[in-house]
Amino acid sequence: MKRLAIIISLLICTTTSGFSPTYLSFNTGQISPLMEARIDFAKYRSSARTVENMLVTTQGPVFRRPGTKYIATQQDSTAIGRVISYEHSVDDAYVLLLEDQAMRFFRDGGQILNSVGTEILTGGSKPGTANLVVHWLLNDDEGTAVLDDNGGTHDATASTDTATLNVVGKVGTGAFDLDGQYTVALATHNDFIFTDGANDSAFSLACWAYVTEVNKDQVLLSKWKVASEDREWRLALSPAGNLYLDMYDVSTDVNSDRVAQWKLNDDAANKTVTDAVGTHHGATQTSNTTDLTETGIINACLDLRKVGSDAVVLDADSALLSFNGTTDSAMSIAAWVYVVEVSNPQTILSKHDVTTGSLDREWRFWLDPRGLLLFRIYDESANAFQTVRTRSVISTGWHFVCATYDGSGGTSASDGMTLYIDGESATTVTQNLGTYADMEDGATKVVIGASYGASGSLTNYWEEKLDNVMLFDIELTESSVTTLYNDGAGIEDLTVAHSRVWAMSDNAITNGWHFLASTYSAPADETAAADGIILYVDGAAIDSTATNNSTYTAMQSGTASVRIGSLRNSAGSANEMFWNDKMDEVSIFSDVLTSAEIASLHSTPPYEIETPYLTADLFDLDFIKSEDVMYIVHPDYEPRQLSRSGHTLWSIDALNIGTGPFQAENEDTDLTITPAGATYTADSAITLTAASDLFQPGQIGSIWRIEQVRATSQITGTFTANGNSISTPFFSGAYGFTTSGNSGGTITLMRSTNNGASWRPALTALTNTDFDNPAEIEEDGAIYRVVMSNYGSGSPTYTITITDNANKGVVRITGVQNSTDATATVITALVDGTATSNWREGYWSDFRGWPETVTI
Repeated sequence: MKRLAIIISLLICTTTSGFSPTYLSFNTGQISPLMEARIDFAKYRSSARTVENMLVTTQGPVFRRPGTKYIATQQDSTAIGRVISYEHSVDDAYVLLLEDQAMRFFRDGGQILNSVGTEILTGGSKPGTANLVVHWLLNDDEGTAVLDDNGGTHDATASTDTATLNVVGKVGTGAFDLDGQYTVALATHNDFIFTDGANDSAFSLACWAYVTEVNKDQVLLSKWKVASEDREWRLALSPAGNLYLDMYDVSTDVNSDRVAQWKLNDDAANKTVTDAVGTHHGATQTSNTTDLTETGIINACLDLRKVGSDAVVLDADSALLSFNGTTDSAMSIAAWVYVVEVSNPQTILSKHDVTTGSLDREWRFWLDPRGLLLFRIYDESANAFQTVRTRSVISTGWHFVCATYDGSGGTSASDGMTLYIDGESATTVTQNLGTYADMEDGATKVVIGASYGASGSLTNYWEEKLDNVMLFDIELTESSVTTLYNDGAGIEDLTVAHSRVWAMSDNAITNGWHFLASTYSAPADETAAADGIILYVDGAAIDSTATNNSTYTAMQSGTASVRIGSLRNSAGSANEMFWNDKMDEVSIFSDVLTSAEIASLHSTPPYEIETPYLTADLFDLDFIKSEDVMYIVHPDYEPRQLSRSGHTLWSIDALNIGTGPFQAENEDTDLTITPAGATYTADSAITLTAASDLFQPGQIGSIWRIEQVRATSQITGTFTANGNSISTPFFSGAYGFTTSGNSGGTITLMRSTNNGASWRPALTALTNTDFDNPAEIEEDGAIYRVVMSNYGSGSPTYTITITDNANKGVVRITGVQNSTDATATVITALVDGTATSNWREGYWSDFRGWPETVTI
């Protein structure tokens, strides 16, 4: 006959007056909801309207509806099992199924399943090793080497000894507890670069991780250095616990390439104009910035014609503002400009001085009187220049303009010069003069909104508003320019001016162990790159939201290391975004794993824990529950406690009772026990030698009380301030406590049963009064000390005298070598190694038997 696990249904009743799970009698029976329209309905208010899994008798009381519901088949359907209840909380109850040396768990009408992984990647529908890049089992427990199970090609290094990291894992023989501070790193390698700079290639990441709530980003796997050109990919959890994979195209990241950025948000009763980079500040020449400020494209801007003609001149020249050497170096200028029709040239940004007799020209970016945009670089000593100019006039209003130069130099330098308007490259013509070689580092100052004319004064002023003027020491790419344009909204904070794509799970990942994975198919359409990301939790694809970026082209190969459980900070000096808990079984593939392959690496068998109880023992077990712990006893087994810390986090452990009870005291004065050890305090390892046959193998785990005689002990002292006395030795039995001269403070006698870890009063504290307690009893065993608080004056004295010289130490047998020799661990301190015949064997052991019933 097949035996099934049966789940008993819970009572749920709804009355006309509300929900009451303890309301078990309905004097007017059960009614139809249609009766609520009756004008005499008041007399039915004690009736039951909706009853689930219960029936209402005609007399009123309810009883459980007979019948059962099939939930699951036990492990061995031909064997006997036992079902018991476990109420964790008012709204969270379990049914426990005990079988032969196993226990399974049920709740909410279903069986609790376990998440199980594998270290075997071959066979069946598993992904195999053809596209396997690396496979870190994280079973390492010696040294800092973290071995690659895929042929050892990519062995990594832990930031501390793996013996510190190694814990019981989810898969295999171990896992790493990264503890929010440790990581595993491997220097960059082509195998982990899934791009050629123009096109991405597919890859997949997978690992087991223990999720906890820490309200910060936690990285699982990364090839990423914060705020640098070494950002490629990372798999992580958000502060809210959502799983995400993001990738970065650093070709559009220009924050670190700024020479200067004048946001022109300045609004003060002075002329200072601030460089956001922090080096090249300047000043308006006529008006305070508060008189020039206007609403800009991004925050504020400066209207340089609001009060006459004005411009911003930098405080000093700098070599950083010149882009030459033996040959030119790359440069770019970008700005938001408000165009109006005028009949004179308008300068956006210049390092250009045409003072008669002392020409000092390097570069200039401006509009000519026709409204054409020009960018020119000069070779002063050769009286030569190279120029690009737009073919079309710029319309009036706000525009984002940009000039780039690749630094190629020479007579064809203009071939490396490009103009952009509103994020798109403009059609241009070149205008060159003389034999250009390269720019020369002159002394003229950079000016925003003007340039120096023949008279040595500023001229060619910008006639309207300027905003967010930027100077770079690189040739901006078209995608970078598009990013800075930002669909007409602009960007001031260049730390976010990037091409990042990502997909993030719609829901947070619950706490506990999970199998987390991501795949990326590298779509041919880069503008839909994020659509190629699939996120998996516990073997199944999850709902996620993809965020694409029209400027994304591909990841750019960098030098960032591959890391487990962290990424590198921007300075490259430390790690951050550590994984807070455990990780196990990490693998990286250079292809897209299919959903079937992902599923093959994860399974969900019934969750169960191992118990010592055989089938024949099950109906002799006795249980009692106290708060979150259930105590289980059987006459043939040491008592155990069953504890729950999660749906799939249960443990059953020996109770290790250390306080008794004990059998009658030994009456054979010749049968002594001699302890021996380096120390005799709690947790000390000692040996026990009996004078004749005494010990049995079945006594391992049993406790013994060993009574020895100690010398009379006394501590005394004087208080002159608040403080604590020294502590007495551990003792039990009679003691006395007296004080004298306490006329200005509070004295408390404290006791500790855990060697000083915590203290409680032994006697009621006295203020301005002395103790005279010569005959007190310590029954359990403790150490004592005296505490003075609220000290006022005087020199009160105290004395603790231990008058009972009998020390009742307790030890637990850990091994039996023969009938006269055993090893033990001290539970309650012994005096020394003196032999004694005053001992008591514990009442319970495998040799003597264990309790059959339990109560609280």
